[in-house]
Amino acid sequence: MKLYALAILVLILVMASCRKNPSIARKNTGNDSSNASPSKPPYDTAARNDSLLAKLIALQDSISGRPENTGLIAPLLRAAYDQETGCFFVVGKGMYSANLPQASWKRGRKIAASFDGKRWALYCKTWSQGNTIQFGKHVSGNISYDKVVFEKFTGDTLFQLLMVPSGSIILD
Repeated sequence: MKLYALAILVLILVMASCRKNPSIARKNTGNDSSNASPSKPPYDTAARNDSLLAKLIALQDSISGRPENTGLIAPLLRAAYDQETGCFFVVGKGMYSANLPQASWKRGRKIAASFDGKRWALYCKTWSQGNTIQFGKHVSGNISYDKVVFEKFTGDTLFQLLMVPSGSIILD
């Protein structure tokens, strides 16, 4: 019986903590019958994501072009890691394969871009832990969660900006 009462108490506390904070809730004056849309962030999200995508592409390309230069890692980590969210932002590139039927090109690019972005996330996590492994060397692990926050097609290439929480990257 005590366990049942404890479970009800926990449920009530959880429900109470999930309610909106009345001090920050929108006040209804009674003369506004329209539903207010959520406020927009103070910046243009698409422009911000496009800018971050371009910056990360340049940094990732510089590392893949000169993998022996470990001095390029720190600027990438500064740009890729968001301390507020604890996430790495990385770019995955996906191109279509002419060997596949044209109907599968779009899906194939998405899969390739996701795979490439996750590979960059594994490198970023490895480098953030002080291991200066050269890009292109074997790195492995599992990623339990990632989110595509922005996509952009340039020619035949799909670029995906992925957000990957650092805690969801488990290195082998």
